[in-house]
Amino acid sequence: MDHTFNHTDEAEYTHSNVKLWNPKGFIFIGVIFSFLPVAVLSSLNYGKLGLKKERNYNLFVFGALFVLLIAMSSFIQSNIAKAVFYGFNIALSSYMSNKQLELFKKHIERGGKKSSYVIPVVICLIITGLLIWAIIYSIHIPDKSLKIDDDEIFYTERITDAEVKEIGRFLKRAELFGNDNLAISVGIDKDKESYIFSLVVIDEAVNDLELAEYMKYLGNEMSQEVLNNQPVKVKLRDERFQVIKDIQ
Repeated sequence: MDHTFNHTDEAEYTHSNVKLWNPKGFIFIGVIFSFLPVAVLSSLNYGKLGLKKERNYNLFVFGALFVLLIAMSSFIQSNIAKAVFYGFNIALSSYMSNKQLELFKKHIERGGKKSSYVIPVVICLIITGLLIWAIIYSIHIPDKSLKIDDDEIFYTERITDAEVKEIGRFLKRAELFGNDNLAISVGIDKDKESYIFSLVVIDEAVNDLELAEYMKYLGNEMSQEVLNNQPVKVKLRDERFQVIKDIQ
């Protein structure tokens, strides 16, 4: 890409009132918040100077790359994914910084102004805070799930797909699951000692004795019919999958 000012060689610099972010700060932003906000800032710099082609190219290429890396991270071990993503953040932020250093230098030499990083950093902090809140909110919810009619089984990597399908068929036979416009969410997991069968309930149902007895019955039947008589612990959980009651 041509980042010269050949198209604005007139005596008075036409973009002297434009404020650009100093590309030297891109690396700091990239290391702390990822290369995506760097791509946005560098694209805005291009746009302010009327370089629409460079702006659009920057947004498309680096935006698509960010989405691709996020998608790929689900297929890579977490520690490796973190290292790869961190490396990309440094490399791509440095690349975008170097690409605009000369552009920014000429801008300042011609009387252009420098923009503050306060607002971008505040926006990044707000977005990061929201993401952290979302992660904390959903941290107990298993990553995998199987939809059956209106209902859903959430399960962890300790449970096989075959086990989940068999449990789903069992729950349909037991009439907990059914195409009845009533969405029911359950969870299945296991530890070293037993399987863990959970039902997501509202607060009002926590102390329902009939529900507790029914869940104990389902746990026993599931053990006998599906899980080769392995012990089954039964729990009630809230919508965030945090345990609110153990069924004894």
